[in-house]
Amino acid sequence: MSTAIAGFIVVHAGCSAAFLLLAAVACAALIGYCALMRETLRTAATTSRTSALASQNG
Repeated sequence: MSTAIAGFIVVHAGCSAAFLLLAAVACAALIGYCALMRETLRTAATTSRTSALASQNG
């Protein structure tokens, strides 16, 4: 799908525009993945559990 979109943009706007569009889509996907990935998602339960463990160990 990305090759079809890039090909369309190359024809109408040039190679640089196609590269920048695909790079922007990739950056948006990376930000969305990092924001929603379970290991990095901060929830109230995770925060309170981490605080409880820290108080027990320290």
